[in-house]
Amino acid sequence: KAGRIDQGDILLQRIQAGEVEVGVTWSYNALTYRDQTPNYKFDVCVPSDGSIMSGYASIINKYAPHPYAAALAREYIFSDKGQTNLAIAGAIPTRTDFVVPQEIQDKTIPQEQTKNSVPVTDPAKYAEVCEKIAQTWQEEIIPLMSQ
Repeated sequence: KAGRIDQGDILLQRIQAGEVEVGVTWSYNALTYRDQTPNYKFDVCVPSDGSIMSGYASIINKYAPHPYAAALAREYIFSDKGQTNLAIAGAIPTRTDFVVPQEIQDKTIPQEQTKNSVPVTDPAKYAEVCEKIAQTWQEEIIPLMSQ
């Protein structure tokens, strides 16, 4: 009712123009946006009372001309160096035993912010909940936006 729900996309241009007060997006996008918007200071955080985490999808095409090279690339991503590169890019590392190097920690989301995140363990249940959220949004939130 107060007009605070933003219906637009969370895009770098809109953030730089000061049009987005609160936005929800992927960690790697949010950190990049923050770093590319020096004139508009904002914080990036993971909600402590309601966040989920899921892995990244990674496939190796069985018809790939060099499947062993592709497998080695996957091995690299899971190495300490690969996980460090994920953190540098703003993504949350996928290995739970990995500690982000100190020199990178100030530029990324602190690992303690994700300690209460709930992992997606049942993709079917996740899809069901997403469908319910979308339905509830349509029924209860969208009507408020036009008032």
